[in-house]
Amino acid sequence: MTNIDMFISCDPLQFVAVFLLYAGPDQILPLVSILGTIIGVLLIWWRRFVMLIRKVWRILSRKPQEVAAEPSTRIESIEAPANIDSPVKEQI
Repeated sequence: MTNIDMFISCDPLQFVAVFLLYAGPDQILPLVSILGTIIGVLLIWWRRFVMLIRKVWRILSRKPQEVAAEPSTRIESIEAPANIDSPVKEQI
């Protein structure tokens, strides 16, 4: 049996035990430091991260808005017709 066959056939728990016995503190401390950094950043920014995820979720899950009806081609005049006498007379 070769070393590769032993590596493939070993129990995962046994692999972890051998790794922890083989690795010293000088090798594990950087890994724990990286893990601590990730957890610290998550704790600091967790609220904003969750708000961002919720905002994106609302935008993506929003139902499409109904398309507005075609604008009418009839143009309505705002000005009063010229043939109606206005109660206010112009002073010259």
